[in-house]
Amino acid sequence: SPAAFVGRRDELRAIARALARGPIVVLAGAGGLGKTALASAAARDLFADRARRAVMVSARAGEPFRQTLADVVRALGHEPRSDADLGMLAIDLAEARRALVVLDDVHHALAEATPALATIARYARRSVWLATSRVEPDAPELAGQIVRLVPLGDKYLAKFARIVDPKIPPAVAARSSRDVAGSPWRARKLASDRSSARVGDAGKSLLATLSVVERPISTGALAKTIGADPGAAVDDLVRRGLVEAVAGGYRLHEEARTAVSALVGGGADGARTIAALASGGDGDALEALRLALKAGD
Repeated sequence: SPAAFVGRRDELRAIARALARGPIVVLAGAGGLGKTALASAAARDLFADRARRAVMVSARAGEPFRQTLADVVRALGHEPRSDADLGMLAIDLAEARRALVVLDDVHHALAEATPALATIARYARRSVWLATSRVEPDAPELAGQIVRLVPLGDKYLAKFARIVDPKIPPAVAARSSRDVAGSPWRARKLASDRSSARVGDAGKSLLATLSVVERPISTGALAKTIGADPGAAVDDLVRRGLVEAVAGGYRLHEEARTAVSALVGGGADGARTIAALASGGDGDALEALRLALKAGD
């Protein structure tokens, strides 16, 4: 479930109508409008029977979309061969499980992702696919399968402000809603900035770690990086909109990177972060290896 979700009922109905026509829907809109939260809400509200089989994988800047498809294949329980057609393999595995697959942030590799999305539209029958992108993919197979997110209304944005800080004065919440151009993420960030409650030392340590990793990392790995249970600190950062809870653990919200860099300064202790990740699961260990190679260690 998304940490905070208000409004977007029209978009949920549009997703349901589009999925009645075809197996994939692309949620398109500017950064900070809540595409990932809408995809999570759709998985929960529209496909509760598939929620336990849901897979969410994020495309990452600078990586080929083939890597994203390989992550889907692994998440569905198979190790991909280097010579495999990963698009068709991912579809076959999802079809066999009647899975719900969320492909997040496909704008990072849109030129490669668009043919894969078109292939899903042509061949998937039993599986359900949601993709999020800041840029609309251009493929005839996706005509009618794109749900565009528009800015949220002020009353919903004021709710986001009160989620961040229930004690925030109504006038401050209303002012926050007018200053964020319809973005729920910006509403939460602005309310966080104006709140009397500040990010504590544990929260800053968590943000420092998340600012240097590219994949979601587990609660266990986060606990090792700060030497304590991160539960309350993570919950606070998610509520503020700085961190997202996704499949595989937690990641820094894309829109928050600049703000977090200013907040935490030089970032995490590299050696401690690598050690914490290296003793975790496969995803954490892979991120530890990337960081170690980047550091020349």
